[in-house]
Amino acid sequence: MHRVPAAAGLTVGLGTYAGFAAQVPPSAGAGPLALGLFSSLVTGGGTYLGLLHERTRRLPPAREPGEPAPPRRTVAVSYHPADSAYAEWVAAAVSLATPAHVEMRPWGSPPAAPDGETWELVVHSSTSEIAQRGDESQSDGRDGARRIEVRVDSCAGDAEADAIDIEGMAESAACAVIVRGLAARGALDAAAPAPGPDRCPSRHGVRFPGDGPRVSNLPPPDPGFVDRDDLTRRVRAALTRGHAPDGATAVALWGLGGVGKTALAAEYAHRYGGCYDIVWWLNAESAVELRHGLLGLAAALGVREQPDADRVVAELWRTLRGDDRWLLVYDNADADAAPGAGGSPVQHWPAGRAGHVVFTSARSDWGGLIDPGGRVEVRPMAPATAERFLREGTGDDDPEAAREIARVLGGLPLALAHAAAYCRQAAVPLRTYRRLLDDSLGRVLSRFRPDDRVQPVSMTWNLLLARAGEQLPAALDLMRLWAMLAPVGIPRDLLDPAVPLPGGLAHLADDLVEHDLAVQRLARYSLVTAEAGRLHVHRLVQTAVRLDTESAEEWLEAAVALLDRRFPRDVADSGRWGTCAELLPHVLAVQARHREQGDGEDRPPSRTERALGDLLHRAGSYLIERAGYAEAREPLGTALALRERAYGRGSPQWAETKLRQGVLLYRLADLAAARTAMDTALRVREETAGPDDPALFPFLVWRCRLLIEFSELGEARRAAERARRILESAGVPRADLRRVEVDDLRCTVLWRGGRVRSALELRRRSVAVLREAHGDGDARTLLGLGRLAFVEAEMGSLLDDPVMLRRARDRAAGAAANLARGYGDEHFEVMEQHRAEATALCALGDHAAAERLLRRVARAFRESLGEHPTTVAAETLHATALARLGETGTADAILRRGRELYERLYGPGHPYVAEVLARHGPVLAAMGDADAAAGALVRARRIYEERYGPEHPRLIPLLTGLAELSGRPDEAAELRERADRIRRRL
Repeated sequence: MHRVPAAAGLTVGLGTYAGFAAQVPPSAGAGPLALGLFSSLVTGGGTYLGLLHERTRRLPPAREPGEPAPPRRTVAVSYHPADSAYAEWVAAAVSLATPAHVEMRPWGSPPAAPDGETWELVVHSSTSEIAQRGDESQSDGRDGARRIEVRVDSCAGDAEADAIDIEGMAESAACAVIVRGLAARGALDAAAPAPGPDRCPSRHGVRFPGDGPRVSNLPPPDPGFVDRDDLTRRVRAALTRGHAPDGATAVALWGLGGVGKTALAAEYAHRYGGCYDIVWWLNAESAVELRHGLLGLAAALGVREQPDADRVVAELWRTLRGDDRWLLVYDNADADAAPGAGGSPVQHWPAGRAGHVVFTSARSDWGGLIDPGGRVEVRPMAPATAERFLREGTGDDDPEAAREIARVLGGLPLALAHAAAYCRQAAVPLRTYRRLLDDSLGRVLSRFRPDDRVQPVSMTWNLLLARAGEQLPAALDLMRLWAMLAPVGIPRDLLDPAVPLPGGLAHLADDLVEHDLAVQRLARYSLVTAEAGRLHVHRLVQTAVRLDTESAEEWLEAAVALLDRRFPRDVADSGRWGTCAELLPHVLAVQARHREQGDGEDRPPSRTERALGDLLHRAGSYLIERAGYAEAREPLGTALALRERAYGRGSPQWAETKLRQGVLLYRLADLAAARTAMDTALRVREETAGPDDPALFPFLVWRCRLLIEFSELGEARRAAERARRILESAGVPRADLRRVEVDDLRCTVLWRGGRVRSALELRRRSVAVLREAHGDGDARTLLGLGRLAFVEAEMGSLLDDPVMLRRARDRAAGAAANLARGYGDEHFEVMEQHRAEATALCALGDHAAAERLLRRVARAFRESLGEHPTTVAAETLHATALARLGETGTADAILRRGRELYERLYGPGHPYVAEVLARHGPVLAAMGDADAAAGALVRARRIYEERYGPEHPRLIPLLTGLAELSGRPDEAAELRERADRIRRRL
């Protein structure tokens, strides 16, 4: 007999006493303490007896001595893998009600050998019903088990099967039905405890699928959805047919705009949401909106916030890898780009993760991503279905009017739904609505007309807008403003009294009650969806509003002015990135609206163009800060053109945007174009500000960085010194970050030029200034320490100084750990500190630790930057560690690829090429190709000597390596002596 340990009661009693004693002051004396001890022992004894009673109540009576053991009872829960959530819950419910052995048996698994009495509970659902049509692997009771179906949703089931139905029940009721049903059939003891709320599986960590997914952003179900059961089941069949080779299984719902793809996807997500732990809806109209949605999912799953949005998404995919019960819906995945294009959501495809993905799209060409069985065409409703929908949706039994409306609207579900909504909310019959369509038909012939057989549908929203405007005219003005923005996530408090606004918007900006009434009126007519702080307008409604709006320029001007006032000025401040991310889709939307209206080259620049140019400049700069380089191209290009029109090509504003364009090109490794842009920007700014204005500082800093990349160290040094003199003349204090930034650049110039000792001293002084001004824990100080560690690692390696190398290793590791707390583990700056740490580890001979670290660093850079010089720098260092561990073939391939990229970007004679050759030589020697190794080292030596002279410290390892490869003792001795001479100069 199982027993509850007596120690359990004593433990509870002592714990109670300890809690009591902790609250009794020592001055209270022995009486209260003795009373507390007595009370605790009583409590413990009671707890013990309660636990003992609970356990023995569920156990069979004890056997007499010599009495044979009863046969073992097994309850096997068999299920289709797609029903695993329900199966786990059923198994938990049974386990809580019986001491019998409960086991899970997915379809296709071999039946267990008979061992006593066995009952089989078959989880039956519409999913398993679909699968049974072509799958004979499901359980059929051949192992001798007595079989009971548990029907969990709307399914036909076997008419002759013994079944327990829990469809639509709350959890406690479903538990009771299962336990009582099994007890009545003899599968459980008749004395099995009646399940109450405290004995439901969800109270023990097992989610009840009937309560829906654990994480979801689905809106409530659409009560007006037209049931298309055949399509919904087809989607389910396609998603549960088995995982695709790359992990996730996908379905694309494609067809004409307004045909009901989104509604069908939402219906599927609601109907089968209980089978998933996570259901997340993503607006995939553009890469920006899609990534915004993915960041929302990451936040909901507790993924750490990081400045680099791409790193957050990468961490999200890693999080989803641990769970196969998730559904992502990519709504409107067109973005005017074929799959694989720049704006396509395919770039955010969760490859390698076992889950389900549903796309809605107007495109049918999904080959290569989704196989033919996963492509589901959604067509307009059949005439009889559309007619029935209108009659049922309005309560108006007028078949002739319904038939005519369905014909005019072309069977498009979106238009039919709005027609029914208008009739309901405006309290007009179908026949009146039919006449309204006749009266308005001439106005809408130029509106949304997908083909000659389908009448346009935008008049549906025009009619609703007119009706809403009759009751509250300012509501129409809100719609005209919102029509210029992105359809999702419009800030409810966007209106600002400080901004001149057209129409009735100025009144709404001043009167919050009137504003809320206008929103309420529009929501009542299904023109908007209102949530806490956010509003959503269907994109087709927006299109209809824009087409029906006269003088659209003034509404666009208002939208731009409101966004310009709200979008942060200092986009480098990570604390403002949340606001930037919220407003960015709307900034891109007004950019698109401006493009639709034409460039206006034949008229003077407008206030809208001036404000939009400034706004797009900040949006593009924000995207650069978040490493959204490809996405920043268009806004910065438009900003440059608008600022040229508004301010002139020689203006400070134009130069500012030209510099940001150069920075973008620099980040994209288009260095020649970046140099041209930065030189032009600096020249224009000098003409407007003069040679010594502090406004030149960012232009000089970026010029210095670019010159360092081209290894033009003399010019780079002059740019840095000029920036320093400008700041000093302006009275900028020594602790100002701009002064520190200049010192960092001067240090890099010294280091690249071989003056490692001077670079080290300058870096130490900068760190001391940062410590004094900001403290040891400040991010600015930590970044300075990391850069100091990098120079120390370089110097320690050249001098073969283990003390300096260990100091560099520890300094870099500490900086990385502390920065990760604020930036996240995968942030660019954290990875840079790890690279410095790995450099020291390699020099110390700990190649295994260096390889582990560099594998992570190289992967992070490649995922965020792609083919980029920073990626190559990390990968070539990784190759050195791999070669020392014996993986010379892998190292050779990495180094060849890196050298080719450097030669393409910088030319064959650049010092970066020499760095790769210097690493490649020892690898080639280890592979047995001494001639190729010597050739690589000789070429690297020649590049260094031509660029830096014959005494550069980078020559030390080259000379040493050539000495080892030389077959002539006198030549080897001469090479070693030269290396020692350079080392002594350090």
